[in-house]
Amino acid sequence: MPDLRLIKDGEETANPRMIRLARNSRGMDQSELAKKTGLSLALIVKAEKGQVEVAAEWTAAIASALGYPAALLMREYESVTVACPRTAALFREAVEDD
Repeated sequence: MPDLRLIKDGEETANPRMIRLARNSRGMDQSELAKKTGLSLALIVKAEKGQVEVAAEWTAAIASALGYPAALLMREYESVTVACPRTAALFREAVEDD
């Protein structure tokens, strides 16, 4: 498994809040996401807390497991509510739990 901390210069990384909101919007817990992505539970927890940066390769795996495009996980929540109203509707409930 590649080291999540090795981020290339200029590479976009996932937004920790968006990972958590996307996971919550699918009704999935961190353990289930870890199993679906092949990442450890500890890494999922750290990624959602912003304690590690998640490179594009693993952002794609997380997004795929959640059924969202990877680009969504790299955005700020506020931009999603404007640009993607349908997805924002899915996130509303997750935001209330956040």
